[in-house]
Amino acid sequence: MAYSSDIYRIVESKLANIRNKKQIEATKKRDDFLRKFPEAQKIETEISKFAIKIAKNIILGKDFSEKIDELKKKNLSLQNKLKNLERKFSPQKDFFEVNFQCKACKDTGYVSGSMCECMRLMLKKEVYEKLNKFSPISLCSFDTFSLSFYSDKSFEENKNSSPKKRMKKIFYFCKNYADKFSVKSENLLFQGATGLGKTHLSLAIAKKVIEVGFNVIYGSAQSLVLNLEKEKFSYFKEETQNFLKYFTECDLLILDDLGVEFPSTFSNFAIYNLIDTRLMFSKPTIISTNLSMLELEKKYSERLVSRILGEYVSVDFFGEDIRQQKRRKKDLEIIANQKKLTINFIGSK
Repeated sequence: MAYSSDIYRIVESKLANIRNKKQIEATKKRDDFLRKFPEAQKIETEISKFAIKIAKNIILGKDFSEKIDELKKKNLSLQNKLKNLERKFSPQKDFFEVNFQCKACKDTGYVSGSMCECMRLMLKKEVYEKLNKFSPISLCSFDTFSLSFYSDKSFEENKNSSPKKRMKKIFYFCKNYADKFSVKSENLLFQGATGLGKTHLSLAIAKKVIEVGFNVIYGSAQSLVLNLEKEKFSYFKEETQNFLKYFTECDLLILDDLGVEFPSTFSNFAIYNLIDTRLMFSKPTIISTNLSMLELEKKYSERLVSRILGEYVSVDFFGEDIRQQKRRKKDLEIIANQKKLTINFIGSK
């Protein structure tokens, strides 16, 4: 997958910071050891001196074969003393070694000139984080979803059910979907009027799936189309991301508010191409929309609706607009506070 230069710079900087941090940690361990055992510093100095003596003899061409056994014995003796002191400080064998996050590349990002797998994963993660930067994923979770906004009043066509009962089933269905998510999970179509919790539950799924390590892209249909349009018509191709590749290859794509994007030949083609490509690669997608199947067919095409009907599990949301309920509740609280202030003011006269 191709990445822009700024993504490479960010990841290389992060790797350098990780490497530097690990080296500082190792240096601190060594400094703590030398403070506790000051004689270790003397031993290390003596070992260095032996190395210099041997090197000088080699450079000067002197025959030091007679001394080699003696030098070896003294050097080995000093090394054993040093190891004994190190073991007293910590019995852990590799305690003083730099504990790199990636043992393969030692946090450089490369192994024998080739990119390390750890760097590939970091590049991919950086792209997904950048694409989700302005999405409200962190704001919604299953814990903050409330069924109190849904009515207990039974449906006229079904006396044994109500919006609250239906939404309770949908809530646990979505939670189970997130808990058991895999790259083989089903595609979901969330349908219903505005303000019924479609976005909240899709974001809750996204948050949970990201937490367990999957790559997720969340965005409105409008924002995804704008990114694809920017990529296609940009004069500076090297500075744009390969958005279509990211959107089609991520583990889970959440396409929110399908149908609210500005209609155009390009947007209709882009939406169909995106949905169709993910179906071909068997990549799970969650679509939320306020439109009915008939409205989707009018806006896009019978071919798109046919693909969705055949490949998506339909989840119908019920109830009264939660945003309006919250607004009414807030208005009532303001009115109540105003009345309370008026009463207090009159009573103070």
